[in-house]
Amino acid sequence: MTTNLEASMRFSRRALKWAWIYLLFVTGAMRRARRYVADRGGLVVLTFHRVLPKSQEATTCSLEGMRTRAGTFEALNRYVRRYYSVLSLDQCARALEGRHQRACFVFTFDDGWVDNARFAAPIARRYGSPLSIFVCPSKAGERLPFWPERVAALTKILRVSAESRRRARGVVASWMEIDETAIPDLRSAATVEWLVEQLKVRRSGERDEIISALFGSADVKGAPTDIETDDSAMTWDEMRALRDAGVVFGSHTQSHQILTAVPLEEAWREITEAKEEIEKKLRGACAFFSYPNGDWSPEIRNLVARAGYTLAFTNRPGAWTRECDRLSIPRVNIWEGKIVGPLGSFSPIAFEYATFWKVYRAEKQRVALERGADDPRPWLRPMRREGALKARGTCPERRRGSGDRLSKQGSVSGAL
Repeated sequence: MTTNLEASMRFSRRALKWAWIYLLFVTGAMRRARRYVADRGGLVVLTFHRVLPKSQEATTCSLEGMRTRAGTFEALNRYVRRYYSVLSLDQCARALEGRHQRACFVFTFDDGWVDNARFAAPIARRYGSPLSIFVCPSKAGERLPFWPERVAALTKILRVSAESRRRARGVVASWMEIDETAIPDLRSAATVEWLVEQLKVRRSGERDEIISALFGSADVKGAPTDIETDDSAMTWDEMRALRDAGVVFGSHTQSHQILTAVPLEEAWREITEAKEEIEKKLRGACAFFSYPNGDWSPEIRNLVARAGYTLAFTNRPGAWTRECDRLSIPRVNIWEGKIVGPLGSFSPIAFEYATFWKVYRAEKQRVALERGADDPRPWLRPMRREGALKARGTCPERRRGSGDRLSKQGSVSGAL
């Protein structure tokens, strides 16, 4: 009964979403959003992670929100190249100086997965779409290089062992300090996403201890080795081949640590060592940076500037305009579910909703920061201001968290 009700609610939500998207389209609101971005000279930077053929969907351990099908990515390239422009990061500085007859996109990839070389790059090359890829040097060539995939791989092992599931539930209940009965089924994809989100907010050392305990509950040491998967990071040889073909590489830190969750000394090492190794291995300047998980703070931003990066990208939605801080450039995260229609194929309307409309709304929230004090409806002023702060990535909660961390660590100027 509960399953049927949940399925009915999901169907209703999808139906309402599509009714809203089509309403925006037929009323011309989507077109106005597109023109708003172009008139301000804005660029829309897209974030991708993985591009996979259907044959690898069953074996990948990456979460759904990181994946785009190869066929969908090709259709997206075909559509964008027909109606818009795709720029490389090297072309963006000049493009920001004026208005555009056609809206402009920038394609970026985070993490440096091997499918970026095998599937994404060949597709993009066919349509003349420049790519920029942000990589973690210490993960080069590694199988299951990032902890979320290792956690997902572990849950696949738990599906075949009731005793391992029982022990794993005990581990999760212990570190979350909740009753085991409150923990969802560890075999489901939804629970994997829930578990990953819970682990993201933990300090890196604590998170590693929890993951090790989960591995121990399934009698697995380190990354699972008996899982069939192509989840690997690119090797340096693959990166060099892409570089020679025109792909631009940037840094995503040395080992994908969430920088706001580690001491500033460790963040500095992650930021600088990655830059040095990329420049050494690829024999060229590494001037571009992407914050892991999109998380940053004023202190982290200053470390990125001090390390010598000229551009750095977040994951908050918005348009990249000449007024933007070039070390906190907004991007729009793209995955399969955002850009396909009700029948499961690429939808131009869904794509424009996920990009232009979302960017338009984010920019309107940002502008509300300046207008909030003058809103004739005083009861809405706090909400308008809070929404605008979040849109700019300057929410007081984030700043306060950074300040607390600094007070505990003390001054790091000597170490840096």
